[in-house]
Amino acid sequence: MKAFQPAFKVILPDEAEYGGFMENTVEPAIGDCLYEADEVTGDNKNIHYRIYDCENTVGAVMILHGFTEASDKFREMTWHFLNMGCKVCCVDLRGHGQSYRFGNDTGLTHVEHFKDYVSDVKQIYDNVFMPFSDGMPKYIFGHSMGGAVAAWILSEYPGCFDKAVLSSPMIRPRTKGIPMPVAKLIAGISCVTGRKMSRLFFTRDYDRNSPFRTSHDTSEARYMYYKALQNKYEFLQNAYPSYGWLKESFKVNGFLLKRKNCRAVTADVLLCQAGSDRVVSNRYQNKYAKKLNKVRVCVFGNAGHEIFMSENGTMKEYLDTIAGFIKCQK
Repeated sequence: MKAFQPAFKVILPDEAEYGGFMENTVEPAIGDCLYEADEVTGDNKNIHYRIYDCENTVGAVMILHGFTEASDKFREMTWHFLNMGCKVCCVDLRGHGQSYRFGNDTGLTHVEHFKDYVSDVKQIYDNVFMPFSDGMPKYIFGHSMGGAVAAWILSEYPGCFDKAVLSSPMIRPRTKGIPMPVAKLIAGISCVTGRKMSRLFFTRDYDRNSPFRTSHDTSEARYMYYKALQNKYEFLQNAYPSYGWLKESFKVNGFLLKRKNCRAVTADVLLCQAGSDRVVSNRYQNKYAKKLNKVRVCVFGNAGHEIFMSENGTMKEYLDTIAGFIKCQK
């Protein structure tokens, strides 16, 4: 494994040549500095992680993906963090990517307890990330559900990370037009009647041909690149939650919005908010931010839920904001 040579600047690929740039420049560069393995948890589940080494390092960042996603969706972000001078550790949360699966349905996303995500990440932090970071400043980047996991860790284990970037964090999920009390009732009844691991009744199978217009992205090039990866690898084809996952997701804002949990956070927080988010509640993000000690909220008005999958104009603003916040500059 070779160490990555950082440029210490933001380099954006031409969207017209995005696929070729990823395949010919980004993939070889991050592949050369990659080591990947599994961490076995206390409940005997394999959690897959990847670490990327870097020369002239000024920090280390842990990346946590969102619901139904995996580390592969963050190949470009991994490359950007490496170019900022950060070592990178990416984790496939349980039920996602190449980590432990509940059953044989590759489309299903299930978790017994939301805190299992937190426990898994903390174990990888202790056994992998701490030795890997080698005393350098430690950062965490979490998108959507990964942002909720990151926020939970900031409260439960203050002092682990110096700074946190929460990108469209799932403080509270949206429920696609179903009133929240009704959604909670449906999830609760389904779980107590033996359907905890069953898929939600209104969800759809993974669609190999889903069009860009149905996505939460504003860059078609970035969307199409990842869609090709999903179609190639079955472990990237998570598509729907279980009733159990839904029930557990409703516990998140109850924990995160408790004043004592917000006051426990010692890290500086950058909350990146999408101007057109149809997946999570911006209002609850704002409620969360108001209770933190040290926070900056930055709204990306033209972005959909997946800010890191935006067109280059928004991406430049997004990456410059993150680089300035963590001060990963020589």
